[in-house]
Amino acid sequence: MQSGPWFAYRKTFLAGEYAACHYGRGLVITYGPPFELKQSTQMNLSEFGQNVIDQYPDISNSLALSDSKPTHGGVGASSAELACIYQYLCDLGIETMSTLTHQRQWYRQHAWQGQGLPPSGIDFIAQKQPGLMWVDCDQDHCQKLDWPFDDYIWLVIKTNDKLNTHTHLETIPKNSDFNTLDGLLNPIKQAIESKDFKGFIQAQSQFDDTLNDLGLKTQAHQTYLDAIMKLADVAYIRGSGAMGKDTWLTLIKKSTQTETLKAIQAIFPITSFYIIDTSSHDRN
Repeated sequence: MQSGPWFAYRKTFLAGEYAACHYGRGLVITYGPPFELKQSTQMNLSEFGQNVIDQYPDISNSLALSDSKPTHGGVGASSAELACIYQYLCDLGIETMSTLTHQRQWYRQHAWQGQGLPPSGIDFIAQKQPGLMWVDCDQDHCQKLDWPFDDYIWLVIKTNDKLNTHTHLETIPKNSDFNTLDGLLNPIKQAIESKDFKGFIQAQSQFDDTLNDLGLKTQAHQTYLDAIMKLADVAYIRGSGAMGKDTWLTLIKKSTQTETLKAIQAIFPITSFYIIDTSSHDRN
């Protein structure tokens, strides 16, 4: 039996929200510092995580989940906790790292109560390693993509306006049609792989516009997003998370990141952020 610890990374959707709930495909950026699960003398899990462990009565170890940079929601803590628990169960031989479909089914078994739209589970799969992750459950494919645009880095800004994802998904009919959204994923992936920066921005913007047309983007943040997009070294910004409320994923020039961050702070009072360089796989 392995003694751990077990790790899972923070996450922000680049593209695929809602559509992934049906089709199991999407692009997720995962980054540190990671959440860490380890054996402990005292159990320290969320109520959600504890309920999962309680379904395995033969487990006698106490487990503790730690976070070196407390999140207070918005960057995938709940799915990371389950990703860590799943790795732990695999090391015990209770579960197996078999197909992505199996892993996704396990996640949904514990994270979905059967009402509304089921959670996608692709973040749960992607969070086991850091990077720009392409997940396609039907193809049993989880791939770390190379980020070709070395002059740009990602800035994840927490809005402190989180909408609980699972509660939100319960309000969306299970049979909702997200086929159009799913069809917009391949052009994004292809633009990244072909190093087409203009095509990448266009494809991403089309995905976001379609989310907006479907009523799946909050309008409460739009004034801030429009102002930030006007800054010289901001190439792209999107709201990510349920209704695009949790975080703002912002693509900025690497060479002027300090100046750009200050300019954004003059527009919006940032209390927590992450800088992610997917070209070098640094995680701050």
